[in-house]
Amino acid sequence: MTSTSKVVLKEQDRIEIRLCQLTLERQRLISAGASGMAGRGLAGAMHGKTSAGTYAFHETLAGLRIEHVGINGWESYFDEGLEGIVNNDLSIIVLVKTADRCCSDFRLPRLRNVGSKSEEVCQSASLFDHAGMDLPSVRTLRTPKSSNLRSSRFSVFYLLLDPEGRMELSMPVIEDGKIKDFIERIYLVQDSDLDPISVLPEDAPKDDDLVIDVKRKTGK
Repeated sequence: MTSTSKVVLKEQDRIEIRLCQLTLERQRLISAGASGMAGRGLAGAMHGKTSAGTYAFHETLAGLRIEHVGINGWESYFDEGLEGIVNNDLSIIVLVKTADRCCSDFRLPRLRNVGSKSEEVCQSASLFDHAGMDLPSVRTLRTPKSSNLRSSRFSVFYLLLDPEGRMELSMPVIEDGKIKDFIERIYLVQDSDLDPISVLPEDAPKDDDLVIDVKRKTGK
């Protein structure tokens, strides 16, 4: 495989310019991630070991669609376990995945459930410069199942959320079921942005606020 030259966007002004090109908004993406973090909080001690990540995935996906479907040409998209949104006019697909660690300059995010379908989606990713270049062609979709796609070639981004609430929108290169590199990474929520309160709904109860009054039912 040829080596990749990554584009990593961290500065707010560069991020906003890039997201504008993609007809996406940082705050809408962050809102989807906040839904995911609220979902993660549903997992308790008696739930399965991977339930927190599962809840985070489903709530992030729902948030992404709520924030984008019907706006700027975005539609829901799914294909054999891959879930997200699609924009036919720009030929862009955004998928949702949970990751172990986002927005790190020293290591790549490891994604859950990276399999052959993910590899197929990303197999043809081509390199590009951030400014003034067309989006890369990524794959030819054979039989789309959820959207009347008008183009056959798409650029595929992953909206990634980690357990701490960090987020990035990134385009991976996958080989043998593993992330080999990323062509482009857009840091949406970095360490300096983390606010434990901001990723939960304002009216979300704290554990110590939950009081359950159990009384024996008296007979008549």
